[in-house]
Amino acid sequence: RWAVRKLHFWAKGTMKRRHRSARKIQFWWWRAVEGRFLKHLEAVSLKVEQLEARQIADERDRAAVIIQALVHGSFVRREVRRTMAILKIQAVVRGFVGRRRAAT
Repeated sequence: RWAVRKLHFWAKGTMKRRHRSARKIQFWWWRAVEGRFLKHLEAVSLKVEQLEARQIADERDRAAVIIQALVHGSFVRREVRRTMAILKIQAVVRGFVGRRRAAT
């Protein structure tokens, strides 16, 4: 148990030092050429802006879908009510016509 903790602590420390060294190397690589870091920051900023614009468009699309579903549902319910009313009128008229034919 003690050995496991010791190995875990050693591995965490080793990875921390490696990451710190890698960050230093990356930092100096970005700074080695004039304007390289600025181009990188501009590219990252552009990607972030595109991602935010896409998220806004997705939210707007979801809202439009919800609105369309509500409107479509109300139209369908209205049409069903009209259809049911038409069927009731047809039933009354057919019954009247049928009774009239049967009487003659």
